[in-house]
Amino acid sequence: RISGGGTGFVTVQGVGELTAVEHTVMADRVDAAVFSMAAAITGGEVTLVGASLDDFGVVRWKLEQMGVEFATHGAILQVRRDRPLRPINVITCPFPGFATDLQSPIMTVACLADGTSYIRETIFDGRYSLVAELNKMGGKVEIDGSAVLVHGPSALRGAEVIAHDLRTGIALVLAGLAADGETIISPGYLIDRGHATIASRLATLGADVTEEIGD
Repeated sequence: RISGGGTGFVTVQGVGELTAVEHTVMADRVDAAVFSMAAAITGGEVTLVGASLDDFGVVRWKLEQMGVEFATHGAILQVRRDRPLRPINVITCPFPGFATDLQSPIMTVACLADGTSYIRETIFDGRYSLVAELNKMGGKVEIDGSAVLVHGPSALRGAEVIAHDLRTGIALVLAGLAADGETIISPGYLIDRGHATIASRLATLGADVTEEIGD
């Protein structure tokens, strides 16, 4: 017997016996949002099976403000972007707010937006290591106090960049999809930790992505 779901205090009362149930595990909302951003940054379309817009929270509205379109058909979520990207203002906060784990990916997408985007991280300190890596690729990104300003649109170009952590790594994968030329991201194992078999899944969608064994 469990009470308090959705609040800041959950109470669990022990019982003598548990019974079997059937449960469907929810889709990974961060992974689903990253693939949505892949469609956004490439101007393409992706179909996600099992993803729910309800789990996106504010991320859904921010992507729509940028020009991304969503359509649901039962358990199918279709994502597409065929218009110029618009700039965005993002402040991270707990669900249903904008997820901190998607702050780096949205920063990458903002590089292609027509105008200046404002991004502020409020949950983790120093989570702006992506800035220097995007600038290596031709981005125009600057840290302004506690916020980041992304001046777009930028013509991203391939470069050798560093995945300082999982979130920086997946954001650089997105940058590589939109960049002219080859992008080499290391270490790659950090990315797989949060986005399993990312290279093969993107390759299925038509991206030219490979993973070096032993990376």
